[in-house]
Amino acid sequence: MKEDLTFLRGEIDAVDEELMKLLDRRFRLTDRVGRIKFASGKKIEDSGREKEILARVAPGPRRRAVEAVYKRIFSESKKRQKYDYFLLGENIERSLSPEIYRLLGLAGYNVFPAPDAGILTTGEYKGANVTAPHKGAAFAMADWTSHEAKVTQTVNTVIKKAGKIYGYNTDYAGFEAMLEYYRIDPAGRKIAIIGNGATARTISAVLANRDPQRLVFLVRSPRGKNEYSLESFSSFVDSEIIINATPYGAAGGKPLFPLDGFTDLKTVIDLLYYPARTPLLLEAERLKVPAYNGLYMLVGQAVEAYKIFTGIDKTRDAERIYRELKREAANIVLIGMPYGGKTTLGGVLSKKLGRRFVDIDAELASAGVFLNPENEGAFRAKEAEITIRYARERGLVISTGGGIVLNPEAMACLRANGIILYLDTPLSVLRGRLDGTRPLAREPGDLDRLYEERAGLYRRYADITVSAGEIKQIGVIVDEYFSR
Repeated sequence: MKEDLTFLRGEIDAVDEELMKLLDRRFRLTDRVGRIKFASGKKIEDSGREKEILARVAPGPRRRAVEAVYKRIFSESKKRQKYDYFLLGENIERSLSPEIYRLLGLAGYNVFPAPDAGILTTGEYKGANVTAPHKGAAFAMADWTSHEAKVTQTVNTVIKKAGKIYGYNTDYAGFEAMLEYYRIDPAGRKIAIIGNGATARTISAVLANRDPQRLVFLVRSPRGKNEYSLESFSSFVDSEIIINATPYGAAGGKPLFPLDGFTDLKTVIDLLYYPARTPLLLEAERLKVPAYNGLYMLVGQAVEAYKIFTGIDKTRDAERIYRELKREAANIVLIGMPYGGKTTLGGVLSKKLGRRFVDIDAELASAGVFLNPENEGAFRAKEAEITIRYARERGLVISTGGGIVLNPEAMACLRANGIILYLDTPLSVLRGRLDGTRPLAREPGDLDRLYEERAGLYRRYADITVSAGEIKQIGVIVDEYFSR
């Protein structure tokens, strides 16, 4: 009996999906093992452990192939457990720093989540970056500090030589690079900084050297010069530049204060880079105020740290790395009417860009959730839940349900870390595709009502609008968007 190739490939795809999940879980576990080894000073190499695992491989004709796979897994695991260079901080699992240093050509860079900065003194390493909340502790631990570190009382980059810690503040250079890249001139401007922590101290030191007209800090608990409570923001509505230097906004929500009342706002900066569009930046975009996240600053400080680590200046690579990260981290989210072709276009984009494709309708179906007029409320709630879950990932192509634009929370999450691409299919074409399978759009009149209800929302949310005639150029259109 002749076997069916398509069926077998489907079986392989199902196995691969499970394997990928298991491999991801395995690497997460070996990452944790690596952190324990680094903290305790143990060697990465453990040949006895590897032999023990290989001994469990079942004998047979495929044994050598399985052993070869495991040897590659061991090799990759050991690379991931190397801590010549690392990032120290809390809540850093999503950090792009390892990817930046990979693009810079630095091997052996890892992340080390920890509640304190003790590893800087006890660990054996060459260099490290330090992020919140350990920048002040790193400054106190350093045996020597750079001028920028002394001025700001902050260290975010260290090297270790002969047991001594040398501390630098490369965020200083990173923020300077950001101002230059976006052509933001603080001279003569009224500036409000949200926060008074280590990052706020650094950017205020940079700004103070560029002659602002006024520099104030809006904080929860004022305790120093030029610090005012967040509630007093209305006293500074003439601010021309607002900069968020706090972690607020990383989990979504609303801005700490509205921007509508600001009378001369020219620039809004949020030094967070995940999500790419924080609540503050979305608020600025709504008011058509130029808005920037902290990704370029992150790249700029990494280039400066790389020079400290290696002695090699790769400043010229900063813009290339920034654009690559901006592109790769963002989700591409497809919105549009039922029968519009989002699933087909999503598949095309997924293959063209080498990204994972998520079809929200298919995810709902696999969960046994189907839409009908009687259960629309429950369906919409589940649709939003699944959509928000995927919206918080990176680098996906997401095809949404036609009605997701009716949910502001879900759309805010999709916009936070994605670009919204509206597939604008003419109503006449949609009518020609009616097949009676969509519960809310069985008849032309149903479709017309949905179109009237949603078309304005699709256009409002869209970063890119694509017509049917432009689908063949979709890759170029997306490239052009990211090259801005």
